[in-house]
Amino acid sequence: MANTIKIKRSAVQGAVPTTGQLELGELALNTYDGKLYTKKDDGTASIVELSGGGGGVSDGDKGDITVSGSGSTWTIDSGVVTSAKIADGTIVDGDISASAEIAVSKLADGAARQLLQTDAAGTGVEWTSNVDIPGTLDVTSAATFDSTISFPLGTAALPSIYPGTDTNTGFWSPAADTLAASTGGTERLRIDSSGRMGIGTTNSAETFWGITPKVKIEGPDYNNSSLAIISNDASNEPAYLFLGYAKSNAVGSTTIVASGDWLGAIAFQGADGTDRNSTAAAIIGQVDGTPGVNDMPGRLVFYTTADGASSPVERMRIDSSGRMGIGTSSPGSTLDVKGTVRLSGSTSGYVGLSPAAAAGSTTYTLPATDGTDGQQLTTNGSGTLSWAAAGSMSLLATNTYTTVGTDTWTKPSGAQLVLVIAIGAGGGGASGGASANVGYGGAGGGAAGAVVQRTLPASILGATETITVGAKGTGGASRTFTAAGSNGGTVSDPGVAGGDSKFGAWLTAEGGAGGTVNTANNAVGGGGIGAQVIAGYTIPIEVGGNGGNGAATDNSPTTGAAPTATVFMSSGGGAGGGVGAAATAVNATAGADAGALSGGTAGTSSTTNGNATDGGDGSVNAAGTQASGGGGGGNCATSSGSATAGAGGNAGGVGAGGGGGGGARVATTSGNVATSGKGGDGGDGKVIVYTYG
Repeated sequence: MANTIKIKRSAVQGAVPTTGQLELGELALNTYDGKLYTKKDDGTASIVELSGGGGGVSDGDKGDITVSGSGSTWTIDSGVVTSAKIADGTIVDGDISASAEIAVSKLADGAARQLLQTDAAGTGVEWTSNVDIPGTLDVTSAATFDSTISFPLGTAALPSIYPGTDTNTGFWSPAADTLAASTGGTERLRIDSSGRMGIGTTNSAETFWGITPKVKIEGPDYNNSSLAIISNDASNEPAYLFLGYAKSNAVGSTTIVASGDWLGAIAFQGADGTDRNSTAAAIIGQVDGTPGVNDMPGRLVFYTTADGASSPVERMRIDSSGRMGIGTSSPGSTLDVKGTVRLSGSTSGYVGLSPAAAAGSTTYTLPATDGTDGQQLTTNGSGTLSWAAAGSMSLLATNTYTTVGTDTWTKPSGAQLVLVIAIGAGGGGASGGASANVGYGGAGGGAAGAVVQRTLPASILGATETITVGAKGTGGASRTFTAAGSNGGTVSDPGVAGGDSKFGAWLTAEGGAGGTVNTANNAVGGGGIGAQVIAGYTIPIEVGGNGGNGAATDNSPTTGAAPTATVFMSSGGGAGGGVGAAATAVNATAGADAGALSGGTAGTSSTTNGNATDGGDGSVNAAGTQASGGGGGGNCATSSGSATAGAGGNAGGVGAGGGGGGGARVATTSGNVATSGKGGDGGDGKVIVYTYG
């Protein structure tokens, strides 16, 4: 019997009938998609699309493809399958021949940003987020990556990233957190895990002078270990190399530095057979003073290491004032050299200038112009040099010492010859005698001190010598005698000798003797000094004048003697004191002269009352090198009452003798008082040092 085929239809795009909507043998037509469906049941009901494949199914109006088969396997019997003949999204995992080209739109979509590649077995294709390229990725234009790129570690000979086909030049990683660059298969640069860069070396972490630098360049010769910084600027701006320091651990800090801080250093290292951490020399830039805003005082310090030593020490510096110090860290002038300065000849030999080990502070000022032929430089003793005739010397310094006691002479720089003049102190005059009706008369005057001079080579003297200035001899004290009805009296008080004046151990000028005590109507003054011989040198001596004798009873006193040598500088002795007699008034005499200087005047005597006058003081010349002796004191003799004699005059000055005191004489009447005159004081000594060079 005839079978009836029922056809159901739908006009909805993509609509597919379910097994519940069709009975076996019924057909369903989707008029929108142009597809025909039926229901089959091979133990399990399912819907089959008849228009897409199956045994004997044709594409109808195209007529160029015949598909046969059943179930899940279909065969194209004839015709050509092109992308236009495959519905979009219908190929999920297909077997595609090597020559087939299928539009991407025919494949089922993957996830966002995935790429299509063959599977691990190479038998299918798949969408993936992890692209594995076993060969070469050829990017003909710019490439943008939204995430990271991972590449193999590589080697120097075969870096991981290389340009074009130059496979032995590029970048690679020799260790964790380390990046290297190679050219021609040889490593050229490395940045290690601490950010240190090594150029030409695989060891970028070597330590020098206790410091591990951030960049290190090393090579087998100077061509491979040199650094050039070149500026090409038409406005004359050169290349710069800056070394700086801020007192903080923070990058970008402006924390102020302090005086003495190191701002930068250039160190010179050498391999010593064990390592390369030995520093041979260095140049250090330091702060030299207190810095402030836009105020940075600085100095350059140069170090070298001595043979046999391991650490450099400072040899030279240029401070913030532009002063250069060699061998000293505190230069005091534009060039300050501690030690010997050597000027070498153009072919051989040298001239060296070396200060004394304990040099004084002396600056020499050169003449403004050149000297004449044969002249030589001389100094004025204060550092000013001038030209003088060859063989001559000029006076460098004159030192005069008049204060009693000891002092120190310092040898001037450039000294060649030293002339010393020493004057001993004068002796004091003795006081007169005091008596009742007997001849204890006027006393003797003090002697003048000696004058000694000596010329000495400066080379035999010490850097300093001790100076001694003798003290004057004081006059004897006044004497008093009270009559008690009979003859009697008191002798005079002697004068003190003057002190010696000295220049080190090289010469001594003895002081003058003091006036001596009168005895039995007579008094004698002290004498001068004889010549001396010291260390083989005959020393010129100028003997001071003797003191004059005091007067004996009813006799005249003597004048103090003039200097006993023909000299230009000696001082005179003091005069003797006068004495009174019962019937005769005997005046004292004047002190001794010295050169053109007159001695002190004599005191006048009296026979009738107690008003005898004192002897006059001696005088001194303007140079203070000569002085006359003091005059003798006047006597006093009276037949009734008390009597006072005149005092001896003081020495005029340096080295002179004091005058003798006058004697006093009264009657034996009980209660009469005789008062003698005191002796005059001598003059202090003196030392004068003339230095020539």
